[in-house]
Amino acid sequence: MSSSKQSAPSLPQISADLVGKMLKVTALFNRWVQSCIRPDGLAPARMQLMHAIITHPGTTMSDLKERRGTSAANISKLIDGLVDDGLLQRQPDPEDRRVVRLYATINGTNLVAEEWETFQREISTIFERMALEDQKALQQGVNELLRAFGDDGSTC
Repeated sequence: MSSSKQSAPSLPQISADLVGKMLKVTALFNRWVQSCIRPDGLAPARMQLMHAIITHPGTTMSDLKERRGTSAANISKLIDGLVDDGLLQRQPDPEDRRVVRLYATINGTNLVAEEWETFQREISTIFERMALEDQKALQQGVNELLRAFGDDGSTC
């Protein structure tokens, strides 16, 4: 006898569906972030990098590369531009001259302070299109996903 009830999808089907949807959400969210940036403001990659350095003063390029999961060349190019713009400064580590530490300048700290709240507020408007219950469920799901990734999510 066949049942008229549809059975729950098996784990592999759910996983495959989640992979596809997460890839789509990631692309859409990145596009959304780009569209929310003011033309005269910091680009998202620069804003995120500045925020990481301000919240972890004295971090190194290696630390940033590991945390952001990107290439040393990409980080180096962003850092060079931020230093050239007077937003960051490099300082040698007093205990190991081979290590270079990164610090935001006063101008960099002030610029991020001015732009960060606006940056977050504009980007977060996408969530206002969702019911509060759905926002809370998404928050819980994202928290679980972050927990599953562990510290950096760099390995499968």
